[in-house]
Amino acid sequence: MRLARFLSQILGREITILQALPVEKNNYHIKSKRIYLDILVQFTDKSLANIEMQCIGSLFPNTRSAIYSSSLITNQYNSLIAKYIEATGEPNESVTDDVIDYSKIHKVYTIVLMEHSIKEFHYFSDTYIHRSHQVFDSGLPMDMLQEYVYIALDIFGSLIKNPQNELEA
Repeated sequence: MRLARFLSQILGREITILQALPVEKNNYHIKSKRIYLDILVQFTDKSLANIEMQCIGSLFPNTRSAIYSSSLITNQYNSLIAKYIEATGEPNESVTDDVIDYSKIHKVYTIVLMEHSIKEFHYFSDTYIHRSHQVFDSGLPMDMLQEYVYIALDIFGSLIKNPQNELEA
């Protein structure tokens, strides 16, 4: 319950924790990432969030965030295909773009909590939460599927000595 409330505060929306995600089987990879938590959550509108907590920020490059985010979108797409095949009995080859309802693929959020953030975060030493979403330089108002939140816990610790709100607490 505490974790769900914390994540709701970060995202500004109520969430439900769905499941813990399996950690990679490669022992070297696990040791290099120092994974503490990897979970999948869902909002009331069915959009998903992948939350990973790890110890060493320098070993979590922006490309890994994009891969996790893309994986969540791909999982939703594959689920739609599986539901179509199950409902129609059609073979996989019959699944085309015109039979998939892309409006059922929901936005995904990748949240990274870093105990030790990489140097780029320290250029913004007065901010510990960084939120990202895609925008077009033309101003085109198209809501894209992927958003990211990075939380630099080391910077948080140096900034916040007396919590002033629920998120900080």
